Formats: sequence, C-alpha cells, structure tokens
Amino acid sequence: MTATAVVVAYGVDRLDLAWVPKDVLVVVVHNDDQLPDTGCDHPRVRHVHPGTNLGFGAGVNLALRQVRTDRVIICNPDVALQHVHWQALAEGAEHDIVTVPLVDPSGTPARVVVPYPTPVGVLSTFSGAVGLMPRGSKRRQLALAVMGDRAAAHRWSQVTTPGRYPLTDHWVSGAVISVPTALMAAVGGFDESYFLYFEDIDLSQRLARADPAAKIVVAATPPAVHLGGGSSGAPDDQRRATEHRWRSGALYARRQHGAAWTLVRLVLPLLRPHRIAPGQAALARFRSAAVVDTEASRDR
Repeated sequence: MTATAVVVAYGVDRLDLAWVPKDVLVVVVHNDDQLPDTGCDHPRVRHVHPGTNLGFGAGVNLALRQVRTDRVIICNPDVALQHVHWQALAEGAEHDIVTVPLVDPSGTPARVVVPYPTPVGVLSTFSGAVGLMPRGSKRRQLALAVMGDRAAAHRWSQVTTPGRYPLTDHWVSGAVISVPTALMAAVGGFDESYFLYFEDIDLSQRLARADPAAKIVVAATPPAVHLGGGSSGAPDDQRRATEHRWRSGALYARRQHGAAWTLVRLVLPLLRPHRIAPGQAALARFRSAAVVDTEASRDR
C-alpha cells in the first residue's frame, strides 16, 4: 500500500515531517508566506505556492492533483505525529478511512469521530450556548443530564476509543485523515464552498454516500498532539475564523433535509457575527484556478 502526505500550511514557520518516511512524497501547499521552503526538513517535499489563502479544502484539492498513490494522508500543520502514526495511517484497507487519537497540549482528548451535527447542536453552537457551558462546569453537567442519550453520545465523542465506526452515522476530523485516493477522486475531493470549518463533516457525508461500506478506523496508537491555533491564532484571524465558521454552518444547514433544518436556516441569519470582506471567497477561487495552470507548467 503506497501513500502520499499532504499538508496545507498556514500560520506556521516550520513543519516537522520526521514522522513521514524519507521515500514518501510530501506535498506542502503554502496558504500564506510564513513557511519558507527550507522550513520543511524532508528529502521529498513538493512545494505548491498559490499566492493566496485558498482555504483548507481548496488547498488539499490542489495537492490531490499530484497524488499517484493508493492513499492520501492529510494532516494539519499543527499536529505533532510520530512514525507509528504513519504506519497506521498508511495501512488502511480498501474501505477504511483511518485516523489516530488526538489530545491537546494539556493531554485532554480532542474530538476525532463525532456523530453528525443535529439542528439543536448547530443552533447551540452559534447562539453561544456552548460557550456558556465550559467543559467540567456544573452548567454543562446539568445540560448533559437533561440531554440524556444525546449527552452520552457527546461524552463518547470527546474520548473516542480505537475501533471501527460507520461513516454513515459519524464524521471524522480532518486534522489527520487517511483516505483511499480513488474514493477522494470519486467525490471530487473537498467541497471548496467551505473555506474553513465543516469541510470535514461535508466530506464525510459525501464519502459515505459514495461508499456505503466505508468505515472510520481509529487506530490503536498513542495519541498525537493537536497543538491548535495554526489556522486562527492571531486576533484578525480569529475574527475571520468566526465569520467563516458561521458561513460554513449556514451552508451545511442549507444542504440538510427536514423541518428542523428548515428552522435552523431561518434562525441562523439572526446569529451571524461581523462580516468579512465581500468577495474574498470568490477571489480565492479565481486565484486557485490560475494557480493550477501555473503549478502544472512548473511540474512539466
């Protein structure tokens, strides 16, 4: 089984690629100019410089054009991995979507496999209700007690045990994910309408439709450390990230069916944060198209 590593770099000035075998191709898409080519210590790095921030999904799609292996392993630039993680990610079977356990720098487990969003969950996120109930607080414990079975699913999603999970019922975090290249091609990669956030949820849904037999495999490895903040650390980035989260949540809600989701679509405009510059997403798509021709010429 062969694999290619893909990293969309933003907000970092160095990439630790020691976890990737030296004979493996690593495609690094530079979504800003902070990471120099010399900041990637690996003998087989192929650098792609779009000249603008395309967003995560569009950046991955740009890299996918250069993947010729059985699997593609996509990793955030702020995840610290080891060689044992590569072995697990590269050895997935035909229908396996593989990931590894993650923790934050304090050792607290991070979400890896999660039930798909519900209308109530989306409204809670954008109304600020979740922020009023930090993890470990009495208010959160009370809310979880009221939620019953849904609370059990929420608690489980915070500490995902190694095993196999149906992709039809759960989405997998895009922080670290290994997917059969043919399956990624079959769904057209990430939906570039999602600039940031919800793109992994949308991808999981489309992968499940394309391959109903697909399973999420959480490898039985030590956890990798997700440092966080690589894509939204600075104050301006945080404001833009808040707006992008809302836009992506609204887009996701528009593509779901049922009366409850119709209600979500009606309420979400009332919960919209400050706006980002109009036309930013359209400009990114335009530049992405131009970059494809530039990179193709460069690699000939």
